[in-house]
Amino acid sequence: MEKLLKELKKLVPFKETTDVGDIVLVVVEETEMAGYALVTGIERDHTRKDEWWEVHMQLLSVPP
Repeated sequence: MEKLLKELKKLVPFKETTDVGDIVLVVVEETEMAGYALVTGIERDHTRKDEWWEVHMQLLSVPP
């Protein structure tokens, strides 16, 4: 997985922060699965003691 991320970072610039409208890489390490999603919303979860955010995404597929 680390090798895949290293190769992707050579091809695509990665941002330090995420905003609504960004395309993000979604990786599941246990299954070594990777995909993309469009961030449609980011909301603070005030029910949690620690800082916690709910990120809403629309999964994308290739080819569309």
